[in-house]
Amino acid sequence: MSAQPPAKPNGKSKFDLLMTPAELAGDCPKLFDWLMEGKFHLRLDVGAGGLPVIRVDEGYNLRLYTERHIYHIIVRPNRDHGKSYLGCTVSTRKPRAGETHTRGNDLADGEFTDETWHKILADIVSYELVPLESQAAFEEIIRRSAEWREGVATVAAEKALP
Repeated sequence: MSAQPPAKPNGKSKFDLLMTPAELAGDCPKLFDWLMEGKFHLRLDVGAGGLPVIRVDEGYNLRLYTERHIYHIIVRPNRDHGKSYLGCTVSTRKPRAGETHTRGNDLADGEFTDETWHKILADIVSYELVPLESQAAFEEIIRRSAEWREGVATVAAEKALP
Protein backbone atom coordinates (compact mmCIF):
# COMPACT_ATOMS: atom_id res chain seq x y z
CA MET A 1 0.00 0.00 0.00
CA SER A 2 1.45 3.37 -1.01
CA ALA A 3 1.58 6.24 1.42
CA GLN A 4 -0.85 9.07 0.78
CA PRO A 5 0.50 12.63 0.95
CA PRO A 6 -0.71 14.47 4.03
CA ALA A 7 -3.96 16.36 3.50
CA LYS A 8 -3.74 20.13 3.41
CA PRO A 9 -5.82 21.95 6.03
CA ASN A 10 -8.07 23.45 3.36
CA GLY A 11 -8.01 20.35 1.15
CA LYS A 12 -5.93 22.08 -1.55
CA SER A 13 -2.38 21.53 -2.70
CA LYS A 14 0.09 24.39 -3.03
CA PHE A 15 -0.49 24.49 -6.78
CA ASP A 16 -4.27 24.79 -6.31
CA LEU A 17 -3.68 28.00 -4.37
CA LEU A 18 -1.63 29.71 -7.10
CA MET A 19 -3.35 32.58 -8.82
CA THR A 20 -3.71 32.77 -12.57
CA PRO A 21 -2.45 35.91 -14.29
CA ALA A 22 -6.06 36.92 -15.05
CA GLU A 23 -7.08 36.51 -11.39
CA LEU A 24 -4.18 38.62 -10.17
CA ALA A 25 -4.72 41.28 -12.86
CA GLY A 26 -8.31 41.69 -11.73
CA ASP A 27 -7.64 41.44 -8.01
CA CYS A 28 -4.43 43.47 -7.60
CA PRO A 29 -3.50 45.25 -10.84
CA LYS A 30 -0.46 47.03 -9.37
CA LEU A 31 1.18 43.77 -8.24
CA PHE A 32 0.31 42.21 -11.60
CA ASP A 33 1.93 45.14 -13.45
CA TRP A 34 5.07 44.85 -11.33
CA LEU A 35 5.35 41.15 -12.14
CA MET A 36 4.90 41.86 -15.85
CA GLU A 37 7.65 44.51 -15.98
CA GLY A 38 10.49 43.76 -18.37
CA LYS A 39 11.22 40.06 -18.72
CA PHE A 40 10.53 39.30 -15.06
CA HIS A 41 7.28 37.52 -15.91
CA LEU A 42 8.98 35.04 -18.25
CA ARG A 43 10.47 33.26 -15.23
CA LEU A 44 7.30 33.24 -13.14
CA ASP A 45 4.95 30.92 -15.04
CA VAL A 46 4.94 27.62 -13.18
CA GLY A 47 3.55 25.76 -16.17
CA ALA A 48 0.27 25.09 -14.41
CA GLY A 49 -1.28 28.37 -15.48
CA GLY A 50 -0.51 30.13 -12.23
CA LEU A 51 1.88 32.69 -10.85
CA PRO A 52 3.81 31.93 -7.65
CA VAL A 53 1.35 34.20 -5.85
CA ILE A 54 -0.93 32.88 -3.14
CA ARG A 55 -3.93 34.86 -1.95
CA VAL A 56 -4.20 35.10 1.81
CA ASP A 57 -6.83 36.87 3.91
CA GLU A 58 -4.94 40.15 4.14
CA GLY A 59 -3.33 40.19 0.70
CA TYR A 60 -0.83 38.03 -1.15
CA ASN A 61 2.34 36.04 -0.59
CA LEU A 62 4.85 35.74 -3.40
CA ARG A 63 7.80 33.35 -3.43
CA LEU A 64 10.77 33.74 -5.75
CA TYR A 65 13.42 31.04 -5.95
CA THR A 66 17.02 31.32 -7.07
CA GLU A 67 19.74 28.71 -6.93
CA ARG A 68 20.80 29.75 -3.43
CA HIS A 69 17.88 31.70 -1.93
CA ILE A 70 14.13 31.87 -1.39
CA TYR A 71 12.61 35.36 -1.36
CA HIS A 72 9.26 35.68 0.42
CA ILE A 73 7.47 38.88 -0.54
CA ILE A 74 4.53 39.89 1.62
CA VAL A 75 1.95 42.10 -0.12
CA ARG A 76 -0.79 43.81 1.86
CA PRO A 77 -2.39 46.44 -0.39
CA ASN A 78 -4.43 49.15 1.24
CA ARG A 79 -7.83 47.60 1.82
CA ASP A 80 -10.79 49.57 3.14
CA HIS A 81 -9.38 51.22 6.29
CA GLY A 82 -6.14 49.26 6.79
CA LYS A 83 -2.58 50.39 6.13
CA SER A 84 -0.72 48.98 3.19
CA TYR A 85 2.49 46.95 3.51
CA LEU A 86 5.09 45.49 1.18
CA GLY A 87 8.09 43.62 2.54
CA CYS A 88 10.57 40.90 1.76
CA THR A 89 12.57 38.32 3.65
CA VAL A 90 15.24 36.02 2.30
CA SER A 91 16.47 32.63 3.45
CA THR A 92 19.07 30.27 2.12
CA ARG A 93 17.80 27.13 0.44
CA LYS A 94 20.34 24.88 2.15
CA PRO A 95 21.89 24.93 5.62
CA ARG A 96 25.61 25.52 5.99
CA ALA A 97 27.81 22.50 6.66
CA GLY A 98 27.30 21.36 10.25
CA GLU A 99 24.05 23.31 10.70
CA THR A 100 20.51 22.00 10.54
CA HIS A 101 18.78 25.36 9.96
CA THR A 102 18.84 27.81 7.08
CA ARG A 103 19.87 31.40 7.53
CA GLY A 104 17.72 34.38 6.66
CA ASN A 105 17.43 38.12 6.74
CA ASP A 106 14.92 40.94 6.39
CA LEU A 107 15.14 42.98 3.21
CA ALA A 108 13.44 46.26 2.30
CA ASP A 109 9.91 46.94 3.47
CA GLY A 110 7.46 49.80 3.66
CA GLU A 111 4.16 50.85 2.20
CA PHE A 112 2.71 49.23 -0.93
CA THR A 113 4.39 51.63 -3.37
CA ASP A 114 6.56 51.56 -6.48
CA GLU A 115 9.45 52.88 -4.38
CA THR A 116 9.28 49.96 -1.93
CA TRP A 117 8.94 47.44 -4.80
CA HIS A 118 12.08 48.79 -6.47
CA LYS A 119 13.99 48.75 -3.16
CA ILE A 120 13.04 45.08 -2.78
CA LEU A 121 14.22 44.29 -6.31
CA ALA A 122 17.51 46.12 -5.63
CA ASP A 123 17.99 44.10 -2.43
CA ILE A 124 17.35 40.85 -4.32
CA VAL A 125 19.92 41.78 -6.97
CA SER A 126 22.39 42.70 -4.23
CA TYR A 127 21.88 39.33 -2.55
CA GLU A 128 22.48 37.45 -5.79
CA LEU A 129 25.68 39.27 -6.79
CA VAL A 130 28.87 37.32 -6.25
CA PRO A 131 32.38 38.74 -5.93
CA LEU A 132 34.86 38.29 -8.76
CA GLU A 133 37.22 35.45 -8.04
CA SER A 134 40.44 37.23 -8.98
CA GLN A 135 42.10 40.38 -10.22
CA ALA A 136 42.58 38.61 -13.57
CA ALA A 137 38.81 38.14 -13.93
CA PHE A 138 38.26 41.84 -13.23
CA GLU A 139 40.90 42.81 -15.79
CA GLU A 140 39.26 40.53 -18.38
CA ILE A 141 35.92 42.29 -17.84
CA ILE A 142 37.60 45.68 -18.29
CA ARG A 143 39.34 44.48 -21.49
CA ARG A 144 36.11 43.11 -22.98
CA SER A 145 34.24 46.27 -22.05
CA ALA A 146 36.85 48.39 -23.84
CA GLU A 147 36.64 46.13 -26.92
CA TRP A 148 32.86 46.43 -26.91
CA ARG A 149 33.02 50.24 -26.67
CA GLU A 150 35.52 50.35 -29.57
CA GLY A 151 33.21 48.16 -31.65
CA VAL A 152 30.23 50.39 -30.93
CA ALA A 153 32.25 53.49 -31.82
CA THR A 154 33.40 51.85 -35.10
CA VAL A 155 29.85 50.91 -36.09
CA ALA A 156 28.62 54.43 -35.25
CA ALA A 157 31.41 55.99 -37.29
CA GLU A 158 30.66 53.73 -40.27
CA LYS A 159 26.97 54.63 -40.13
CA ALA A 160 27.89 58.33 -40.09
CA LEU A 161 29.87 58.04 -43.36
CA PRO A 162 28.11 59.34 -46.46
